[in-house]
Amino acid sequence: MRGCRFHAARGQHPRDFIQTFCRHTKGKWVGERFVLLPWESAGVVEPVYGWVRPDGRRRHTRASIWTAKKQGKTELLAAIAAHGLVAGDSGAPEVYIAARDRWQAAIMFQNVARMIRQSPALDRQCEIIDSRHVITFPANSGKIEALSADAPKTEGISANLILYDELHVADRGLFEALLYSGASRQEPLLLMISTAGVVDETSIGWEQYRYAKQVLDGTIDDDSYFAAIWEVPAEADWTDPGVWPLANPSIGVTVQVGELAEQCRAAQASPSQQSPFRRYRCNQWQQQSERAIDLAVWDASAGHPIDEGAYAGARACGGLDLAATSDLNALAWLVPCPHDPEAVDVICRSWVPEAAVAKARAARLYEQWIRAGVLRTMPGVVANYAFIRQSILEDAGRWVVDSIAVDRLFQGLELTTDLEDEGLTVAPVGMGFLSMAPLMREFERLVTAGRLHHGGHPVLRWCVDNLQVRTDEAGNRKPARANADAKIDLVIAVLLAIDRFARQPAAPEQSVYLTRGIRSLGDVLGGVD
Repeated sequence: MRGCRFHAARGQHPRDFIQTFCRHTKGKWVGERFVLLPWESAGVVEPVYGWVRPDGRRRHTRASIWTAKKQGKTELLAAIAAHGLVAGDSGAPEVYIAARDRWQAAIMFQNVARMIRQSPALDRQCEIIDSRHVITFPANSGKIEALSADAPKTEGISANLILYDELHVADRGLFEALLYSGASRQEPLLLMISTAGVVDETSIGWEQYRYAKQVLDGTIDDDSYFAAIWEVPAEADWTDPGVWPLANPSIGVTVQVGELAEQCRAAQASPSQQSPFRRYRCNQWQQQSERAIDLAVWDASAGHPIDEGAYAGARACGGLDLAATSDLNALAWLVPCPHDPEAVDVICRSWVPEAAVAKARAARLYEQWIRAGVLRTMPGVVANYAFIRQSILEDAGRWVVDSIAVDRLFQGLELTTDLEDEGLTVAPVGMGFLSMAPLMREFERLVTAGRLHHGGHPVLRWCVDNLQVRTDEAGNRKPARANADAKIDLVIAVLLAIDRFARQPAAPEQSVYLTRGIRSLGDVLGGVD
């Protein structure tokens, strides 16, 4: 759409309304006049409302705004909602506040209601119906109404303004139902504002964030879509206070540098706190809600290339994580590192049924790894235990296998029996908090110390990137994943192998008499009479 122009008066109208009639509802500014911060005024309100099309209608029909937490987003949405109700451009305006559930919808509604009650001029003219989460403005027959995904009400809606807070947890069904609900309006607007979330290819939040990024970098040409993103770049040092304002445009006002610095120090000391800090304070999308191992730390523990030929005759402990159907199957061997007596090296095996590759969400990765030889396919459509058994026995011929650990609720009972018949020791390990907690601690200790050498194995790295941790009330931690597509099987195999490696008896010391022979007293005394 070309020929658009900026109409200053139209951009200033909502700004002036907000700063004249709206009052803060929270914190130390409660009751005070709402003065927009520069990023709110020049960065959002004025450009969203000021740009017009050649025919004079507002240019933007969708607006996507992304900032870190505690920037005043909710207050800004409430003010925009009040303007849309009282001073919007259409007759009988319908303003909808969308949320994922009734609880969030109630919170958002109360923010708007408090803002209107704080303003004598607005409070006199608006009617607030708390029980129905509706606010009306009889002078123009307009209304504000809160909607939630668990109580959808999209029939008969003709929205001129839809406000979506925290888009990263938005419900797709509600979002899509509302997306075109303003088709009959001259100037409909869907305004979305959020903090980064967890990467999920199926989520509305991730979808809209990627779309906004592509609009900003020119990949997508969409003049009707307004995008504004405040974030710390992925390649930047997130621990550097100098980059925090990039994601926190309200820094020094609603959030203080000292507060961020304290939380940053905690995140640096605890890997599980890094993901929340980077997500909520740096506005960076994360691979999981609670990262178990930072990938930079993992990569630093690569050690050296894993040359399997260097371990001939070495003692090895295994961990086997099998799938019941078409999932990833994994085996990890731990062997003493020949270069560092305090380190262990990981030898990885992973398999997937041949017929399952094309159907997998990670099909492109699987195909890439299959070509590279780091992921093997098994004949059939489900796990082929006979194929895996043969692979294990081949490995048992290369090095001395101490034992192999399996899930206590292991699916492949027949495979266990077959391996034991071949003379291998198979040990069951529980997958609950008490069993996994010490294994997680040892895993993290080895990785943090740079003594779990994996050679940068790509499938294992992917599983580590998917790895989450879940904590019980006693502080015990066990591995977890965000969803069924986030595979962590090879990490589970490593944890099981750690169980066996920690339990193996120390190698018997060789008799000193076998290495130097029997010495006489005269030898010891150096021939002294």
